[in-house]
Amino acid sequence: MKESQAPTPGKKSARTKPQILIVDDERAIRTTLQQFLEIKGYATSGAHGGRQALSLLSGAPNAYALVILDIRMPHLSGLETYPLLREICPELPVILASADPPSVEISSLLKNESILFIQKPYGLQQILRLIVEFLGE
Repeated sequence: MKESQAPTPGKKSARTKPQILIVDDERAIRTTLQQFLEIKGYATSGAHGGRQALSLLSGAPNAYALVILDIRMPHLSGLETYPLLREICPELPVILASADPPSVEISSLLKNESILFIQKPYGLQQILRLIVEFLGE
């Protein structure tokens, strides 16, 4: 499990499943999800906030297949991070996560084909099903 370390573009690993970036300011959520997804065969990187996520994406814009992005984070929220993420990776699939029901702003974002929403607390199997469905595995 890598905390705030971008994968090396083009470097093949023994893993066959895609790299997922998990962005959540709550360390317990981030590390639990990383560990679970790694057990399921995914490579993961973690970011504790929007700025760190943008830095990782800028350093390796083609390395990630999916981002799981928490909405409520200090300094740079998920909603503030999202448009900046789109500037770096316009087509990258994103799962927005929040304890709150989708706001009008989130609902308008969900019209985009490459974005989904999951409400916290979510079960690990629930988010895994969403990932598998979203990535077409």
